This record gives sequence, C-alpha cells and structure tokens, in this order.
Amino acid sequence: MKDEEGNLTDQIKEPEKRRIVLDFYDFKPFIDQRFTVYEFPYPYIPSGQYTFPFSFVLPMGLPAYYTHTWDFQSRFCFADISYTCTASLQADAMNMGALWNQQPFTVSQAPIHMGEHKESTVTTEMKCCCCINRGKVTIKAQFDRGDYKTGDVANLLAEIDNTQSKNNVNSVVASFNNYWSYKARDFTKYGSQTVTEI
Repeated sequence: MKDEEGNLTDQIKEPEKRRIVLDFYDFKPFIDQRFTVYEFPYPYIPSGQYTFPFSFVLPMGLPAYYTHTWDFQSRFCFADISYTCTASLQADAMNMGALWNQQPFTVSQAPIHMGEHKESTVTTEMKCCCCINRGKVTIKAQFDRGDYKTGDVANLLAEIDNTQSKNNVNSVVASFNNYWSYKARDFTKYGSQTVTEI
C-alpha cells in the first residue's frame, strides 16, 4: 500500500467496525371488552356532575399480571402483561371527540389444578476421573401438590438410592428455578433465574 505521500507501507488499514442495534417490539391484546354504561336520551349532555357505577366479569383463563425487566447487551428490555379499564365520554354529535380516563388494575392467577402431586425419577451413572465407572445413583423427587400460589409452603420429598454405587451421598440440594421465554417478531429470548436454593 502507499501512504498519502506515495511511499510504500506495510500497514493495512483495518475495516471500519459498526455496531448494528435492532429493536424488536411486539404488542398483542388478548382481551377487549366494550360496553355502554349509560346513554343520555338527548342529543346533548346536560351540564352537571354525574356518577355511573358499573361492574364487569372477567372471562376465565386470563393470565395474571406480570412484569419483567432485564438488560441484554447494554440494552433495556421488558416483557409484561397488564390490564387497564378505560372510561370514555363519547360526544361525537357535538364534534367534541372523546374524553377518557384510564385506570390500571391487577389480575391474580387463578388456581390451576394439575393433580395431587408431581414426581420425577432420574438414574445417573457415576464416574470418577471422567471414565472410571462408580455405579448408579437414583434420585426420586416429588411434591405434595401439583400447584401452588404465592405464600404457600412447597413440601418436597427426595428419595436417594445409592446401593449400586461406590460413592457416598454427602448432601442433597434443592433448587427452585424460574424459566421463561419471550418472543417478539423474529426475536426469541430464553432465560432462567434461581429463586431459592437449600
């Protein structure tokens, strides 16, 4: 290569490096209920102050309120499930547009009954120095119930059989983990978090 003065040089200019950042956002409403609370019998709304109590029934099977934030490659990310109730005053006849106010509210998770208990059994070949077989160890773990809610006590029974192993079992560790997966258009994010370990 030649420099600005035309002299030969062995230095090769590095290609320009650019960082491309893509944002993936997706919004999917899964419930949209609308109903009329009150309709005035006039083509106008008389002046005054009004109170219109109303109630509504949420359909079964709605997911609970949920929010999660995290950092990914120095970028702020979030995923959430939220609910709002919007009250609007329709006055199209007077060409005034719509006045509205919005109030968020929380939906709790409904009980999910998945049987009396959950259990799993795993048998593992124990090896020493990566190749020497030390026998088999079987561990069976089961919960007393199939579903829990916040504040419940989860009782776990662990049965260990190492009669076919030459290794001793010195401790038992129970780890409660939370796994999630989020999808926004062509982007999918998987993650996990250890809630507690005993």
